[in-house]
This record gives sequence, C-alpha cells and structure tokens, in this order.
Amino acid sequence: DNEGVRNVKIYIPELDSTLKTNSNGVATIDLENGFYSYKIDTVGFAKIEDEFRVFSQDKFINLKLTKPYWAKFLVTDQNSLPISGAEIIVEGNPLKTNSNGADSILLAPDFYSYYIMASGFQKYDWGLLEHIEKDTLITTKLISATTHNLTVKIINEKNEVLPNSEVSIMGYGWKYTNNEGKTTFTGISDTDISVFASSKKYWPNIVNIQLVKDSTIELKLLADRYNVTFFVSSKGNPIVDAEIIIEGIDTVKTGITGYAISNFIPFGNDIPYRVKYNGYQTYTGTFDIEDMDIRVDISLIPTSVEPNTTYSLNIYPNPNTGDFTISNQGKYSIMIFDITGRLVYNNSLAFDNTPVSLNGKPNGIYIVKIASEKGIITKRIIKQ
Repeated sequence: DNEGVRNVKIYIPELDSTLKTNSNGVATIDLENGFYSYKIDTVGFAKIEDEFRVFSQDKFINLKLTKPYWAKFLVTDQNSLPISGAEIIVEGNPLKTNSNGADSILLAPDFYSYYIMASGFQKYDWGLLEHIEKDTLITTKLISATTHNLTVKIINEKNEVLPNSEVSIMGYGWKYTNNEGKTTFTGISDTDISVFASSKKYWPNIVNIQLVKDSTIELKLLADRYNVTFFVSSKGNPIVDAEIIIEGIDTVKTGITGYAISNFIPFGNDIPYRVKYNGYQTYTGTFDIEDMDIRVDISLIPTSVEPNTTYSLNIYPNPNTGDFTISNQGKYSIMIFDITGRLVYNNSLAFDNTPVSLNGKPNGIYIVKIASEKGIITKRIIKQ
C-alpha cells in the first residue's frame, strides 16, 4: 500500500548505529563520503541487507518491506534417510540440517539459487527456488561420494585478517568470513576447484587448487590503490626537487611546478609522510585515503635565512596580461613553464631588467625559473 512503516530499526554496522523510522517511514543520518551497509530485521517482514555509497551528494534509499514465508529444506540420502549436518547455502545465507535432515529460512517471495553439501555425499548445485506467497518445501536426495572440507582464510598485504569477505567456490555457492577471516566449505566432492575471494576496498583474487584431503588455504587481497598529488611551496612559490617520503610506500620529488604524484597508494588512515628540502624545516604529517584520489598541500618554513635571499629579484606587474618585466642583477637565464610543466619560454641571455611576453599563451598560472651564478629561484605568475 506504499504507506510508511513506523519504528523500523535500520542498523549501520560501520557506525555501530541504529536508526528508527518516523511516522512517515523515514529515517535520516549525516554521513561522510564512503561505503556503508545496512541491515533491517523487523518482526513480520523479510530481512533486508544491502550496501551503498555516499559521494558528495545526498542519497535517498527507498525500500519496500515484504511479508516472508518459510522455505523448508529436507535433505536425505538415496534411501530417504535424513542427512544431519548437511550445509545449505541460499543466496549466501548458510543453513545446516538437524538430525531430521531439515532446516528452514524466512524469505520474501522471489527467485533464489541454493547449494547443498554434506560430508560423504555428492553436492547438489545450482538449485533454483521459486518462492511464492506461501511456505515451500524443498526435498533433495544426495548421492554418496568421497568428499573433503576446505577452510579459506582471507588476509591483506599486511597479513591482517579480513572479516566479512565473500568467498565462493564454483558450484558450491558463496559464504562470508568470520571475525578470524575464515570460512569453511564442507562436502566438496570435486578435486579441481576454483576459489574466488573479494572484500570491500580490495582487489579480488582467485586461485585454482586440487583438493585431495581436508585443507586450509590463505588468499591475500591487495588494497584498492589511489593517486596522491602533493603541492610543495613556500610563501606561495613552488619548490622544485622537494623530497616527499611516504613511509614504507614511496618516495617522490616535486617538479618545476611544485607538484609530485605518487601512484597506487593503498587506502588507509593516518598514512605518515615527510617532506625534505635543503634550507627548510622538514615537514611531517599524515593523510587519509578513503575511496578517491586526493591532493595534499604543504608549505615549508625556512630554517633561518631563506635560500636565494641575495637575489634582488622582482617580477612586475603580477598578475599581468602577458607582458611583464623581470628585474635582477647581472646575467641570468629564464625558463617559464605552464602548470602542466611544459616549457613555454626560454631566454639564456637575460641581463638586469628583461621584458618578457607571453602573448598568445592561455591565461592561467605560470612558473618562472631564474638561474644565475647565485643559484636558482622559482616564482609563480598569473596571466589574466
């Protein structure tokens, strides 16, 4: 009837927070960008579990609660004797038969795939349940066979266990790892099997094995990678060749524009880094990566007398419309780069006051690099 349902509890595991709907069936929460999941378990309605992503805009999730009905499973051998301890996986939900060979689950009317495994019996795979608006009984007879069990442990590259990872074996359904990062498949009658594992924020992994006895294997998942762009400056001017050390991950140096990019950084919080440049205090800090590329700006502080203070360098006007003058003492060279690092102007014979024209070049920010016997200095100008 599309009417709002009041007092429905919505649990968000990532926040360990429970919401409750109002009289209009609405519940609201403020969330930062990221991946989340929710669980709804209300008396009289089928359970709902799903995932969603928040990314820089409000998100609306419309849900329809449905009355559930029992799906009842009975598992026997070829002589109709009940099989105790048979494992039934219904769309990732594990069941296990009792001494009468039975177990059941409440499901909303829909189509469901299911798998049945039991030690000493050949698997029953790719079962399809058409669950209509009434209780349904599914009876399955298994054939005797030699079987083995397989325990799968999921870890990351730091050898940390990954709970709630999805593990699947072709023909045996999928399950989720426990708090120890493990899950076990029983009654595997095939010898050559493929094990697939995935987890939120990690790249999936697959391995092919020969199962000839009860076994335990480890699958390692690599964290999602992102790019981090650093901009290093002092008093608004970019610093060239500043060294950025991302502890235990990467080391990069800034280019002529003051930028440096480190690729393929795994997601995480409080990732430590240092920025070093001669004549400036070493900068230490941390950054967080959730699910997107980021930029980090660093402003360095001189240790005492700022390098190149002997320069009587002046660039005027700045901003300008393309014509400006560089004022310096003696001979020097000029190189000007656009924001991408492309050289757009070069003069190796500059002296004292030198007029420069960037007419015909796009408006924007340019980096001026001045080199003389006194050293090198960079300045930023704006053409508008």
